Amino acid sequence: MTTQFHLQQPGGIRRDLKILVRYFKLNLMSAIEFKMGIVTLFTNVILNLFVWLIYWSVILDTNGGTFGSWGPSELIVWYFFTEFTIGIFGLFTGFATIYYYVIETGMESLLSKPIHPLLDIFGREMYFVSIFRSIFSIVILIAGILIFNIKLSIYDLFLGGILSVCAIIIFNCLYVIFQTFSFWIGNVEFLVETLVDVEMNFIRLPQQFIPTTILFSVFVVIPVGLFATIPTLLIFNSALFSSLTKIGEFGFMMLIVMFSILVLFVTRSFFAFGLQRYEGVGE
Repeated sequence: MTTQFHLQQPGGIRRDLKILVRYFKLNLMSAIEFKMGIVTLFTNVILNLFVWLIYWSVILDTNGGTFGSWGPSELIVWYFFTEFTIGIFGLFTGFATIYYYVIETGMESLLSKPIHPLLDIFGREMYFVSIFRSIFSIVILIAGILIFNIKLSIYDLFLGGILSVCAIIIFNCLYVIFQTFSFWIGNVEFLVETLVDVEMNFIRLPQQFIPTTILFSVFVVIPVGLFATIPTLLIFNSALFSSLTKIGEFGFMMLIVMFSILVLFVTRSFFAFGLQRYEGVGE
């Protein structure tokens, strides 16, 4: 039996939002009940921050208080965007398991629901505990502002936040695109793991650590820089950022937003195309 995919009828968006809100509440209650998960994540974040502080203290001390053009202020803001976006990104862990539904014929259970299959996967596998990482990053940013007198405006944080959100959208779309190929080639776990490795290895690296020969590829072709490094460069008016674009900060942000919307549309269409090939367990 081949399952045909159809776009949702009018009114579907309101229905989907209601279902997602219920999923959100359910995952929140689960996260609160699973206290050990919160303790484990909090311990991990504290240890990560401790190692990060030691590492960068040594780097800054060795280089006279700066690393390239970055000082403590830039590093604190960069750390905030990194941890904040990783925390939000953790909500979408379900998008890394789509191929399981395809190769194990579990997609049928999703297609029987009134909600879109992708939204259903996202809602039911939301890792809500990850949000606490984002909350902790805000605390660190406030501490950094008080200690290092970092000059930040609401506008700066808004622009940086929009870029980070766009990065989350783009990378989740890449997850979906990679796994849509499972409709044709089966298990794509290797592709997913490769994408995760690329993302996690580069998201925590400021641009000073990335060789100039691959800087364009990492920041543009694979837009990892949108997570934290580019927002930081934008906020502090880095000469590097100024050389990358002549359309202004707001214009650059709008360009990335439009690109994210385009990627989102292409991803949904490609998934719908792949779903036409899905074969269930039979009648």
